[in-house]
Amino acid sequence: MTQAEIVRLFRQIVLAYPTFRLPEDMAREQIELWHRHLKEMPFETALRILDEHVATERYPPTIADFRSRIEDLESARRQKEEAESYFSRLEEWKRRAAPPPAGARERIMSMLQARGEDS
Repeated sequence: MTQAEIVRLFRQIVLAYPTFRLPEDMAREQIELWHRHLKEMPFETALRILDEHVATERYPPTIADFRSRIEDLESARRQKEEAESYFSRLEEWKRRAAPPPAGARERIMSMLQARGEDS
């Protein structure tokens, strides 16, 4: 996220939380601070996190709110990818599966019955 996008994010925060104001003498420093901590976060992701925050929280978000939420989103993304990979492998296994040889079930059942009679 660029510093210009941080400013856009602040505008959205002010719209949702009118008490959120940047002190005039510290605005540049605050933008730089937020940028330093959120520069790797895509702007669209930050907006999505802000939307979720606004829907559930009474107070404006902090840098920590954004960072902890991105970790949650990353974890969810990784879990989704792992699940998709698992189901893809499962489909491949189903595609490659072959039925057991003829008479295999009967041989196994007779072996189990023979063991049961020996006990």
